[in-house]
Amino acid sequence: MPKRKVDETPYGEKMLVVELRFFTNDLGRKDGRVRPKHAWSGGMARLRANPSHGIEEEGTKVPFYTLLGIPGAVEKLLVRRGITIHASPKERKYRA
Repeated sequence: MPKRKVDETPYGEKMLVVELRFFTNDLGRKDGRVRPKHAWSGGMARLRANPSHGIEEEGTKVPFYTLLGIPGAVEKLLVRRGITIHASPKERKYRA
């Protein structure tokens, strides 16, 4: 697939989207039921497909087991997919 310039990228494909999905199993009172607005603190992080960035499939999923584990799961996901993160101007002022 040929690389496109940023200006040629369709609306909605310029951002990378990381999804967090929280487990809800066994929280309902009966099998197959859910408790509205309740979830476990663990789940899966995944990256949405984005053809403009060369991300064709959404196969890679990284589990997290606590809310504090989310940043590590996101970092592991980005590394596994070969994504380079650049520090924002606000973050750069704290670095040497």
